[in-house]
Amino acid sequence: GVPMLERMGLNPFRIVRLLAKMAELHVALHRLPVTGCPLPSQGPLVERRLRDLRALTERAAGDGLRDALRWLGPVR
Repeated sequence: GVPMLERMGLNPFRIVRLLAKMAELHVALHRLPVTGCPLPSQGPLVERRLRDLRALTERAAGDGLRDALRWLGPVR
């Protein structure tokens, strides 16, 4: 079908209803069980991004940024 963002542009009067539908679909997606999913999991997005930032600071940043990332919490 037509992407939702494109539909919103075609008929701005439907934006509220389409946003509600998008939120409903998002909630339904998060309710799906992950057990048995064949897709690989690399862990929660926030933890992955923090891990990436820490790797960058080890190569390029000073102690200030490194301390700020430590303050955000441990990365698994």
